[in-house]
Amino acid sequence: MPEYVLPPVVLLGPGVSSAVGREVAALGCRKVLAVSDKFLVEMGLVARIQDHLKAAGVDSLVFSGVNPDPTTGNVASGIKVLKEGGCDGVVSIGGGSALDCGKTIAYIGAAFPDDPVEAVKTVPRAARSLPFVAIPTTAGTGSEATQFVVITDPVAKEKMVIINRNLMPRLALDDPELTVTMPPKMTAATGMDALAHAVEAYVSPNASPLSDALALKAITLIGRHLRQAFVQGDDMNARTGMMEAQFLAGAAFNNAGVGYVHAMAHPLGARYHVHHGVCCSLLLPAVCAFNLSVVPERYAEIAAALGCNIRGLSTEAAAREAVAAIAALRRDLKLPERLSEVGAREEDLVSLAEEALRDRCAPTNPRQGTREEVVGIYRAVL
Repeated sequence: MPEYVLPPVVLLGPGVSSAVGREVAALGCRKVLAVSDKFLVEMGLVARIQDHLKAAGVDSLVFSGVNPDPTTGNVASGIKVLKEGGCDGVVSIGGGSALDCGKTIAYIGAAFPDDPVEAVKTVPRAARSLPFVAIPTTAGTGSEATQFVVITDPVAKEKMVIINRNLMPRLALDDPELTVTMPPKMTAATGMDALAHAVEAYVSPNASPLSDALALKAITLIGRHLRQAFVQGDDMNARTGMMEAQFLAGAAFNNAGVGYVHAMAHPLGARYHVHHGVCCSLLLPAVCAFNLSVVPERYAEIAAALGCNIRGLSTEAAAREAVAAIAALRRDLKLPERLSEVGAREEDLVSLAEEALRDRCAPTNPRQGTREEVVGIYRAVL
């Protein structure tokens, strides 16, 4: 029986972030921890959110110690600031890293464990989470729509995927105006991350009518808007379309899961310190090609959603059009096409494959592979 898990409240559209004070006050919060990174603090974006909070009578403290791949140490440091400041809620401003870190601080911090680093590893089932509000500034991760976080253990050099309903935000404010200043390279990488979410959700063995509808609409919007957002960052129609797409894609994989693209991207990013969206972009066409024989009709539908003319083609030929369209999009976005471009080496492929097969995302790939087959996927992109 399908289980549908969706965020309680999402406001989406240009300017909605200005409502943060009113909405946070309505949650009963009087002092929140604003979780972000140093770049967004220096840009003044975090101060703008703080001004909105203050206008509604909500005090705030800032924790800006979020790494591009948030670590157990980042979470522990954030919880320390949360506790010492007496905060009763968390507002995250930023990309997936800031949102994942904030979600984890709000959840783990609610129980105030003696050892927060160990708590991240063991994921205790706290009776509650502090109210958490997500304000994404990129259009890719969909973290504001999910019960997932990815936290890096820097000692083990491992990305830990944590899944728990208590990680769901109480409120998300998806404001495309906040994405206008994203550099083209970040627009490309986060957009391909959103596409990977939608594609993998659509071909997942856990797909449902809900996730199918969300994923296909996300794919359509990405095919329509990502190139334009890349070449003209101030196009608000394109930015709004991409914000809608990444949210829908996040909600889709929140219910259906993802597959080998993400399972293989996690060890790749952890080992070589490569942006997660770039890792997904590198792997997406090759993983799709690996899966084609199992669910060709699904990939044919993805091709149609991306705008391919598949009239008169066999199901298999139409499915191959999806792979070609994804590779063409990646090329137009000027993203890397080979793992060697990001430092991957032949001698690392076996251990990468072993880590990928242990990843929590691997079981929902539609075609289960052997270690040698996963090595082959990596090698095809090397």
